[in-house]
Amino acid sequence: MNNAPAQSVTPAFVYAAVSLALLLPVLFWPLPLWHESGLNPALEIRRVWLISGIVLLLCAVTADSLLAYRTHGLSPLFSAFWILLSSIGVSLALRWEQGIFILAACFAIHALRAATGIWSGRAGWWQWTAWVRDTIAALSLFVWSGIISHAG
Repeated sequence: MNNAPAQSVTPAFVYAAVSLALLLPVLFWPLPLWHESGLNPALEIRRVWLISGIVLLLCAVTADSLLAYRTHGLSPLFSAFWILLSSIGVSLALRWEQGIFILAACFAIHALRAATGIWSGRAGWWQWTAWVRDTIAALSLFVWSGIISHAG
């Protein structure tokens, strides 16, 4: 019996699959409200939606920090800085009523982190996926939050 993983499953595929699995709730959480109650702002879905975004952000920042350390040899302090910065953003997002905007800004900043590697021409294999994931997350949080805020 061979317990080795299949040759066709690459780290890039696993990274993309996990990123997508964590991104989907951030993208589609407000959709059921669109149909069932017309995006009634009195319904409190923001907290659960915010938490799904927080899980995505913290997992993404941690994974990307470890990958950057491993492949680019960046200082562990640099990796710790990104994790600390995102943790502070999460803390602010949980305490403020408009925390979803802070979370979206955190995703935008993290997307810029991946973009710098892409623009410099020394992108790791995960950076395109990270940039797309974080850009989509930031845009969806900004757009859905705006739609929900102005509905009703």
